[in-house]
Amino acid sequence: SRVVIAEKIHNLWTRGKRLIYFVNSVTGMAELIKEIKRLGIPEEDVGIAFTESDNADKLPAALVNGRESIRNHLISESRLPDAVKIFITTSQNKEGISIIDDDIRYMFSESHDKSDLEQMAGRVRGNPDTGKGLHALIVVHDAAQHASLLSYVEQEFDSILQEHVADVMERHKSL
Repeated sequence: SRVVIAEKIHNLWTRGKRLIYFVNSVTGMAELIKEIKRLGIPEEDVGIAFTESDNADKLPAALVNGRESIRNHLISESRLPDAVKIFITTSQNKEGISIIDDDIRYMFSESHDKSDLEQMAGRVRGNPDTGKGLHALIVVHDAAQHASLLSYVEQEFDSILQEHVADVMERHKSL
């Protein structure tokens, strides 16, 4: 649950650890931010990233307004601003950026997809000279997953198949 995850994040934050959290939706982002703020983590230590969303109004305005600055810093410096201790992002940042930062040791992901996890973990690159870098990738097992188009096709096929089988069985009942 988000409460348990927020407590884990709080524990890492109180020990001075920086982390990245890949969330599946902006609504989930808003819920997580609410929980970590409830535990005493100030907004100033949090950075967020997402593509445009109808749910942006659920997020603190200061965090929404800081997105562009964080994005620009990621692009120009290949790292998060030092003030960002907890970076919460959607899949927007699973590809196309490199975060070269020895201080980011923990990553959480709500996605269970293997290729997503590989892409996300590959974003953080430590300094090879120090041996530091991403230490742990924590998969949030109870997070709701996005349904793929294939699963919708499979459901549609299953539904049609079930109807067909039922029709055939009904016709053969009278025989």
